[in-house]
Amino acid sequence: MASSLALLGATYSQPFTAGHGFTATQSGACDSSYTDASDATNGNPAASISSTCTGRNDSPTTTWHKTLTWESMGVTAGNIVTQVDCAFDHAIITRSHSSAPGRGPCQIFDSANTSACTASDLEALSSYSSGTGGTSWATDNATGAVAVNGSCSASSTSVTVRVAIRPTTGNNASANTQVNVDNLVLTITEFTPSGKKSQVIIALLPERTP
Repeated sequence: MASSLALLGATYSQPFTAGHGFTATQSGACDSSYTDASDATNGNPAASISSTCTGRNDSPTTTWHKTLTWESMGVTAGNIVTQVDCAFDHAIITRSHSSAPGRGPCQIFDSANTSACTASDLEALSSYSSGTGGTSWATDNATGAVAVNGSCSASSTSVTVRVAIRPTTGNNASANTQVNVDNLVLTITEFTPSGKKSQVIIALLPERTP
């Protein structure tokens, strides 16, 4: 029988700085403008991804996503991924008129970005309290580790990491809302099929440059 070993960890310490590799897909529309961008000014502490909407009572959703293998996120080649946990920082940067924007969900999808690779979302869609003005940076990490589907569990599998932003606007034609996300962290649980060891890998995306 294999002996029980202590869990091991590794941490990637990169936020959404230049060259992070995430791209944005928009769902819904804004009356005047709808912009997704890397924000080099605002972040926690600096640089992040942002989605901005201008228009009356608009509630679009931007999903920021990147496809990569588990191994490029730190999983040992040949191991099996069993669970993933997600955490990310977020803030309202601009909110000119009263509204309740949202952030999330955080998800893992397949390489085609069409089907979920986990039993449920890693973090759910959450809304800010209705109001005006910005918010301080905070962290979403309410959900624990979520099981990974068998079809996505091999270390060599390419998966799509996703985090969404909903820059909901208020009841005015010029209403403007900007929501930013930074420091996306995945905690990945893996095991070796031989049963000789287990690991926990903590990965902050985008992945560390070799």
